[in-house]
Amino acid sequence: MARTKKRGDIDADYHAIRARLSSLGTVSLSNPSTIPPHVHSAEEVTFEPTEGVIADSYLAGDDVQEVLEEIDSEKLARSGVQPMLGDLNMNENNIDNTVHIDIGGNTTMDGGVGSAIISAPRVISMAGDKANDEAKIENLERVVFNNEPTASQIENPSRLDMNVGVEAGVSYTPTVGRVSWDSLEDTLVMYVQSGAVLVAVIVGWAVKLAANGDAP
Repeated sequence: MARTKKRGDIDADYHAIRARLSSLGTVSLSNPSTIPPHVHSAEEVTFEPTEGVIADSYLAGDDVQEVLEEIDSEKLARSGVQPMLGDLNMNENNIDNTVHIDIGGNTTMDGGVGSAIISAPRVISMAGDKANDEAKIENLERVVFNNEPTASQIENPSRLDMNVGVEAGVSYTPTVGRVSWDSLEDTLVMYVQSGAVLVAVIVGWAVKLAANGDAP
């Protein structure tokens, strides 16, 4: 059965071993040599990308020097001093906190219902002229203004080109405030409420009545 040493036994062993080691003396080496550091240039260190860690390796370099040069030439610099060399694929992620976007070409937005939205712009400033078929917004279904009585307005239009194929009160549901061209009367009509009767006013000519929302 093994004996458990007591504290006094351990201290005694320690002092005995220390005394023995001290009696051995000191060993001196004459002309000790210095081992030089093992140095390799960056070209001599090979590079083997780990699959799946570096995006299955977009880096084509075979050694560290080539990889560093490749990263320096292809990186997206945070300072903005280097221009893009190709398209930036955001992979359905956002670009946040932009102050100014300067577009030199076309901007295409796509997506289904509820997407491709420009929200809360303060000003949309357009340039160009009609002769060059510019400064226009195409294929709108509708323009919705806020409902403040004194704030929603269209300023300084030179003309409004109406859809002459519309039949007032038939092509759409007549409600108060709606204005359209009437292909039957070949004139502009505006719907107003007169008592319990919906009235279509032929602008500048006469009055057409449309009781209970029926076509005049």
